[in-house]
Amino acid sequence: VANILRQARNDAVAHRAPSRVRFSPQDSTIESEGYVVAGTWSFESDALKGANGADGEAREFPGSPLTRDGFIGRALDMELGGRGAVVAFDISDDPIFDLRRGFRLVFAVRVSTISEAQILDLGGVLELNLLRDGSVEITAVTRRVDELGRARPGEKVQVRTTPGVIEPERWVEVEVRYDQRRLVALANGVPVAERAETRELWTMGTAFKVGGGRSLFPGRVDEVVLAVARTSDVIRLPSSAGFAGKDPFEVRFDEGGRLDPVAHGGPVTVTLEYDDGTTESLEVLRVGTVE
Repeated sequence: VANILRQARNDAVAHRAPSRVRFSPQDSTIESEGYVVAGTWSFESDALKGANGADGEAREFPGSPLTRDGFIGRALDMELGGRGAVVAFDISDDPIFDLRRGFRLVFAVRVSTISEAQILDLGGVLELNLLRDGSVEITAVTRRVDELGRARPGEKVQVRTTPGVIEPERWVEVEVRYDQRRLVALANGVPVAERAETRELWTMGTAFKVGGGRSLFPGRVDEVVLAVARTSDVIRLPSSAGFAGKDPFEVRFDEGGRLDPVAHGGPVTVTLEYDDGTTESLEVLRVGTVE
């Protein structure tokens, strides 16, 4: 039990993304959920190679879509293309790109001017648009189940950052994350938008696209990293042991590996009960360490 808690904390720190461990006293089971990197794109060659074979295709570009003046090395420059220019990565059929239970998307962006345009579209599930005041509008599509029990696209939820998050001729590292509690946006590590949301997200049905909106995106994109939430195998305690209590509970870590202050008001105690009548307890401290 201690190893699973410590691994969940380590995952949160490694991926700078929340993690959690679920306990079910009724079934004597434990299950962890963390994040794994599904795709990375650095745009260092015209082949537009991505990790795990997630390569891209540039459309409506007369020449190379890359500039040497990137965030790190070269970068994707959408202004080198014409109207309708888009770089697409067909990842919708790869099961690793499953955003339903959560994700963390990070990328660097720099614009030459501020105008309304689509920055990127993540498979029809997540869309980021630049607005005239320098804010970013983020739209996510939730999942619903109809009266026949079939999964369908649900409500679109939106959050908008503060104005001026994007400024001309300045690189900004944008991060968007979702953990079935909050949809959060950060700019250079500073929170700039947030809303509560608990529903699963819809399934990716189209390519991951940079640009491609009605207007040409007036800028560059670089160093894209996408991590997605993954659940571990369910582990069952031996028959001689169980968790105290009757109701399921969770231990949540924030992106720094600390106990999530929203979920926990203080240290969390996990108590094991053995069939000989003895008990043993573990305590997860505010800083995330397990004693």
